[in-house]
Amino acid sequence: MNSTTGWVVSNVATIFATTDGGSTWTAQTSGTSNPLLDVHFVNSTTGWAVGANGEVRVTTNGGSTWSGQTSGVAISLNGVFFTDASNGWAVGASGVIRATTNGGSTWSGQTSGTAEILNDVYFADANNGWAVGNSGTILTTTNGGSTWSAQISGTTDGLYGVSFVSASIGWAVGGDSRGGTQAILKTTNGGSTWTAQTGTTDELIGVAFVDSNTGWVVSNTPAILATTNGGSTWATQAPGTANALDAVSFIDATTGWAVGDAGTILKFTGAAGSSSTGNPRAPLSFIEQQRRLALHLTPNTPSAARVLPLTCSNGDCPLDIEFTYDP
Repeated sequence: MNSTTGWVVSNVATIFATTDGGSTWTAQTSGTSNPLLDVHFVNSTTGWAVGANGEVRVTTNGGSTWSGQTSGVAISLNGVFFTDASNGWAVGASGVIRATTNGGSTWSGQTSGTAEILNDVYFADANNGWAVGNSGTILTTTNGGSTWSAQISGTTDGLYGVSFVSASIGWAVGGDSRGGTQAILKTTNGGSTWTAQTGTTDELIGVAFVDSNTGWVVSNTPAILATTNGGSTWATQAPGTANALDAVSFIDATTGWAVGDAGTILKFTGAAGSSSTGNPRAPLSFIEQQRRLALHLTPNTPSAARVLPLTCSNGDCPLDIEFTYDP
């Protein structure tokens, strides 16, 4: 396994793809003029991008061609997640949740029970999922979204990222930059109860765990925090950039990426519990124009950390990145 394939989407509707771990990037025609805010692939050929005005784009050939799907809404879709090539969900403004069971050929509404903006969605399997949003909103389903119910987060701050390692164990992160507050919330019972963890006073935007012990969070200060004990303690890792960080994803306990403002992409190789010394991180010269991004990678074999060049001109700049590997 020595090949990496990835995509980035931009606020001017451009999609870039790489098949060499980011050494080179090729523009793909999205077929829309709407800003694209999130992208998710289930394998090296099949993926979806969502964005403003209810935009949903799909590809089944790795992005050689992208076509539109009818979401049935005209508001911003901020997050998308698929468990396989058939079953997926998109969340967005006004508490909207759209779902599909046929790869997006048709999308239907699911009742969220909230009017809050939903920022992220994650499913541990085809039945168990969570959506997080403004004002401390956490929603959960145990039946693929046929019904959603609210969970008590214990915070009124916005929640911007969610990550689960099983149907029981997961984390949600957020905060309020104006009030100098942060939220790292953990559950070990599927969200029946959420417990606050202490790591920083920064507003947190992204979270990624690779197992029940090892995970990272990022903030827009910028900061990177890592844990090797499920969040009981968090250690700071120097990001190597002054730009705000918006999302993070790891493929295993030693290799991951973070993305952020001013076009920053950082690649990390090392260990969650180690200090920043000797851990290579490389910035990627993107010009980022959205404050919150989503980053999702699935297992592959990455190359060594290095600068990954992508030209960003005339405001044509990435907002989301997705890597996937097919053995």
